[in-house]
Amino acid sequence: VEHSNIATDDIAYIIPTLSDWDMVVRSLSATAEGSLDDLEGSIKSAKIANDTDLEATYHIKDLPYWRDAHYVVGIEKLSSTSADILTLANRIAPEALPEDVVGIIERIEWIELRSTVGGKLNDLRFVGNISTGAGDASGDLILTTQENGRLAIVGEAKSESLDIGEILSLDKLHSITSEIKVNGSVGNTESGGIIGDIGVKIASIGYAGHTFRGIEGECKVAGNDYYGNIKSSDPNINLRADIKLNDTKPTYIASMALKRADLNALGINRRDSISVVSANIGVDLQGVLSDGFDGYVSIADVAYDYPNSTLTTDRIKMEFENLSEYKSILLDSDFITLDYHSNSTYTEAYSHLYSALKHYLPIIYDNTEMEGVHHECH
Repeated sequence: VEHSNIATDDIAYIIPTLSDWDMVVRSLSATAEGSLDDLEGSIKSAKIANDTDLEATYHIKDLPYWRDAHYVVGIEKLSSTSADILTLANRIAPEALPEDVVGIIERIEWIELRSTVGGKLNDLRFVGNISTGAGDASGDLILTTQENGRLAIVGEAKSESLDIGEILSLDKLHSITSEIKVNGSVGNTESGGIIGDIGVKIASIGYAGHTFRGIEGECKVAGNDYYGNIKSSDPNINLRADIKLNDTKPTYIASMALKRADLNALGINRRDSISVVSANIGVDLQGVLSDGFDGYVSIADVAYDYPNSTLTTDRIKMEFENLSEYKSILLDSDFITLDYHSNSTYTEAYSHLYSALKHYLPIIYDNTEMEGVHHECH
């Protein structure tokens, strides 16, 4: 075939799933050799939509039984634009894409993909790399449909200077160089939902004008239960944290050993040239975090270095009680006690507590030292 046009309807008898695509492949130059049970060839050039170009090779065995056929497809080049991707998705996808997905596609602007896909439709391996207007990524992924209908997913993905902030429209987040490994499966709720392990290594990530390095994390998912840990060896934010979430009755349990956080370097406190904090933090909360939870947050062994001195305290504990008639917040420490009761929301309560801390602990805000402060408010 040289410089021909072909509609998806014309090949739907071989691959029935193409029957509803309603597309025309233009300027097609391709070769094919063999029989249906052993067919191989190449696509030297093909144009789809306005700016989508394809070059590929293929080898397919055991057609016309397409479900049991074995496929090897080499995508030597697939280039496209955001506008074309959205046009094709609207024709292929059974439902309209969510608005946030549309936004992501629009922000990547363009893509260029090189990949190899091999196996049967129920057991496929994808290996390839992709360049976009927001950076580059590569992956090696195996998708297997299990006998119980669950989809097993095993593989890894790497990003190289991928501007994740631009893609997700998050102003403070910037480029990331990372590696993600996945080993799990996905199914309906009756079969267990999402089950698996995820490992993340972040070589570098930009946030709020700063680049952080040496961040690693692991996550285990079993239905509605989530467990994760994260550690950072970055000199500006050295920490280790363990987090456990339960979605049946929202439960948040976390512990963090904050060895060193340079608040000046992190952009949190630009005023002081020295602003470094270390602490051990524990969280045990139940309920909806937005405004209906009980539990506590404890902070121990706090040391805060600032230009004139060091502020230390052995313990700070906040206890939350969400009652039908009011909300209670108790802040207890060896330098201040605040006991707050109100029928307002937690959000409003935080605003009041913040104002109180600014008044009674100006050392943190305006460098005026106050020692031995102890106050109770109701």
